[in-house]
Amino acid sequence: LKWPAGALSDIYDRRWLLVIGLLAFALPPLGYLFVEDVRWLIALRFVHGTATAVFGPIAMAVVADLFRQTRGAALGSYTAATQAGGMLGPLLGGWLLTVAGFPAAFIAAGLLGTVALLLFLVTRLPPQIPHVASGTGAKALVRDMGRGARTVVKNFRVMVTSATDGARQIANGALMAFLPIYVVSLGMDAAQAGVLFGVQSVTSFIARPTMGWASDRIGRRPLILGGLIICALTIAMIPFTSMFAGLLGLSALFGFGEAIVNAAAAALVADLSELKTLGSAMGMQGAVMDIGHASGPILAGFLVGGLGFQL
Repeated sequence: LKWPAGALSDIYDRRWLLVIGLLAFALPPLGYLFVEDVRWLIALRFVHGTATAVFGPIAMAVVADLFRQTRGAALGSYTAATQAGGMLGPLLGGWLLTVAGFPAAFIAAGLLGTVALLLFLVTRLPPQIPHVASGTGAKALVRDMGRGARTVVKNFRVMVTSATDGARQIANGALMAFLPIYVVSLGMDAAQAGVLFGVQSVTSFIARPTMGWASDRIGRRPLILGGLIICALTIAMIPFTSMFAGLLGLSALFGFGEAIVNAAAAALVADLSELKTLGSAMGMQGAVMDIGHASGPILAGFLVGGLGFQL
């Protein structure tokens, strides 16, 4: 849904689409308190999942539009903030689950979503309407969305940059799925595997704003290439490393490499896109990243199962 959501934001005011996304974050957690049937749970999870699809690419398009001269730093800071939320959320939820049970965790999630909505409403962003729709009705809407999609697909450099970020996500997905298995196979415990992921996430969080700023100064492409090389070398070295200290260093290095690629690639996609199709372009990049992240464990599973970790 990221691509259609981004395309819609090229037609309608992005502010109100962001409000819809924030509502989809705030309300479903409260609904979990009353769900007793698995079918309703699946439906509620689908609604909750649309929040990420709607909010993510549109928010990135807004940031890229508002900070055109410093897109790298702005997008790096935005993605670092989302990563910080992703790190703190499980910690807070796990603590609430332990001390107060599931209802407290769901209520807290709903309250945090509501706070985010209120903060957005008081920010008072300027109107975010890239261009006027060509007509009214469903046919005009589909026509405009299709026109924007074709413009993005025909932009070879946008597609290549998105594919590059998708490749980075394949590596990240594979690492998330199989690093714990590899660590346990070496005789280490689950806590040590958790530390490795924590170091990777913290390193990436710290580096993203700085690497985004660097891409504004020295260019996006050299940083993307350097980040991809770091990620590739790190992945290649992990199967030949059996000491925890070595794996710790490689995890930090991979986090640094993915921070470089993520911050610079998002800014480059925005640079290469037309303003009137910026939402569609960011939605395309987000969709390709999700495909890469989902396919990474599957691809790595076949390789590890057939040829072992060291391939």
